[in-house]
Amino acid sequence: MLTKLGMKRLVRLHMLPPIVCAATLGTILFGAADGQTGHLVDAQEAINQIGQEPVVVEIEQPGDDAVLDLKEEQGSQEDSDRVALQEAIEQYVAAFNERDVERFVALWTEEALYRSDDRDSPVAGREALTELVKNLFDHSGDLKLLVDTQSLEFVSPQVAIETGQASVQVDGKVTESDYRTVYVKQAGKWLIDSVNEQVRFKAPSRDWELHGLGFLVGRWVYQADDLAIDLRCHRSVNSNFLVRKYIVQGRDELESVGIQLIGWDPADKRIKSWLFDSHGSVVEGNWEQVGDHWTVHSNATLGDSEQGTFSVAITPVDANTYRWRKFNRSIGATLLPNVSEIQFERLPE
Repeated sequence: MLTKLGMKRLVRLHMLPPIVCAATLGTILFGAADGQTGHLVDAQEAINQIGQEPVVVEIEQPGDDAVLDLKEEQGSQEDSDRVALQEAIEQYVAAFNERDVERFVALWTEEALYRSDDRDSPVAGREALTELVKNLFDHSGDLKLLVDTQSLEFVSPQVAIETGQASVQVDGKVTESDYRTVYVKQAGKWLIDSVNEQVRFKAPSRDWELHGLGFLVGRWVYQADDLAIDLRCHRSVNSNFLVRKYIVQGRDELESVGIQLIGWDPADKRIKSWLFDSHGSVVEGNWEQVGDHWTVHSNATLGDSEQGTFSVAITPVDANTYRWRKFNRSIGATLLPNVSEIQFERLPE
């Protein structure tokens, strides 16, 4: 007889010694032979009949309908989770393109991990992710993310893995990568637990490390009665460096012309600069961000071979203004006075 819950299976026990039959019945009762758990209708009666007639024992086991019901229930939940994951992916892209740091980071777990083969070390935790994306959003012009999900598989009811390809455009420069994202379900919500990214197409660049200095790009001027400075900055090919060219004009004569390269030094793992001016001087600087400003500590070899040192502080005010001052100046053993703070204004290029 077939029912929605199961079907009865008939098992015939041939005439065997009682101890053997009892062991056989035990195997049938507990399903050790085929992994199924059965229910013996009347075990004692079957044992009493051994030696007379073959015994027929009815055992309940799950039926095809019950298995199908279970599979349908699991499939329905997976379909629901798949829709939720697709929505999470869309929210991720939207938050990135809208530069919404809070909404973007909320899509990750507290202990989330981001790895990329073009970064020296992984980014771990929401706090580090917040700093990373805030820096990117604050110092990028045109910014757009596109993703193409290739597969979405469920490892368990609480874990899913997405693989695909991503394209990120930053200030007109496109980077394409393959990615693998692990999602975990926490409190009914799917969150990103880790992302592993492998760049497929990208010209060699350290542009990421220079994002914090992106405000320097453009044309800047300072104008006073006896001094004018015209400074222009652009990104190099592949954005490995910022290239700054300047002209310092005094009241009656041209005082100095120079060029400065700012880039990431992979050996020292820091931002450095190299300046060359029309007097033959060479200046090497080490850059660091301190609070709301950048400080550059420099060592100079002047055109006459004398050695000097100085520091510069650069403080962004808004998109069109930054302040600049020079301090801790010396040439040889002689200390020099600080240079008063001046303010640069952006001009259309």
